[in-house]
Amino acid sequence: MRYRCPSCDFPIFNRRVKRCESCGADLPQELLYSEQQIESIDAEFEKNKAQVDRMKRNSGVSSSDGGDGGGDWGGSCGGDGGGGCD
Repeated sequence: MRYRCPSCDFPIFNRRVKRCESCGADLPQELLYSEQQIESIDAEFEKNKAQVDRMKRNSGVSSSDGGDGGGDWGGSCGGDGGGGCD
């Protein structure tokens, strides 16, 4: 099901936000997550985060060894491939 603002038909991307991100109208309660749903989502997120943290510890990956996908992109001029240094 796709959720849309009844005032402007803008897609609702975050059902925690009580106002339309486009027109600012109050969204109907039935389009928003309930407090119980938010608590459940948050608890599931924390559970998954703890599991990932355990897996990292067990595999020897630390947060300071570049395991986050960061790293050196080749110089101090960025690394998006969008041009050289000026």
